[in-house]
Amino acid sequence: MDLQEKIKEVKSFGNNLRIVEFDNDFAVAYEKQNIKGWEALELVDGTIEEQFIIKAETFVGYAVLPQKKVSSYSMQGINQEKNVSFSCSAKKTIENYLRKQNLNDGSNERSLKQESLDNDIKSLYEKIFSQFNIKEIGDRNWETIGFDSLFCFGWPIFFPCALVYSIFKRDEDSIKMAAYSFFGSLLLPSIIMELVSPDYTKKKIKNRKIISKEKYKGPNIALDFYSGNPKNFHDINFIFQNGLELNPWGKLSEGKLKNFENANYYIKSNDIIENEINKIKREKHEIRKEIKDVYNRKKRFEEILAESDQTGILERIGF
Repeated sequence: MDLQEKIKEVKSFGNNLRIVEFDNDFAVAYEKQNIKGWEALELVDGTIEEQFIIKAETFVGYAVLPQKKVSSYSMQGINQEKNVSFSCSAKKTIENYLRKQNLNDGSNERSLKQESLDNDIKSLYEKIFSQFNIKEIGDRNWETIGFDSLFCFGWPIFFPCALVYSIFKRDEDSIKMAAYSFFGSLLLPSIIMELVSPDYTKKKIKNRKIISKEKYKGPNIALDFYSGNPKNFHDINFIFQNGLELNPWGKLSEGKLKNFENANYYIKSNDIIENEINKIKREKHEIRKEIKDVYNRKKRFEEILAESDQTGILERIGF
């Protein structure tokens, strides 16, 4: 492949940065840098010292654009095995270029599609969740309450025992244990607060008649309760008959059909919800296919660049 014939335009940014646009909808950034690195230098007294040297010699590196994160921009040195980084000024210039350019790799369209799809997924979760009559209930930490209560109400017994033990033992740990036992009564306010007004809450479904432990006739949605059951839970994960799982944070993932089959609770679905979830699944598949296609095309182009003699391109861009 003659790469020079596929060049559409060369854009110059200062003396050391060029962006070459090709007719395959990809752009390649080339940067010329001085060779630099650590070298061992012998000082006047004969000792050897490592110093970071910037040499007069230069090299050229390149990378196919766009890349996802500017901070991770790395480039392949021409005729070199190692990867190096673009300079900070080159990163900023490339970022500005990508922001202004309308590269036909479909990334902007995919971003809009993905944003619309994410909104559809969140709306679907809210639509299903709105069927439940939810009541907030206190999520009391009974383990902490029990442990603190033991020290709070048991200190008249624990303190004398711990005091006698510390007198005989006479070490730091035994003295601390005696002090903790004595101040156990101070835990009462925190125990009362946790009982009356817990720091955390859970949810409870009041209209539990719409939930069944057996599948209904027709389409169903399985319920996966986080940390509990319909009477006491943090959140719900919805599992559909096609294996898709929808979580409270608006994320849709490919689950396993056995998760639907082995669920403990179900609610009725309907044709509208089933059509929406199938539509979302198709769109996710299309986006994933597009991303994979662009990735494969970019990877193939990178292989062609690596295998090609780019001397002609360097001469054309003035490097």
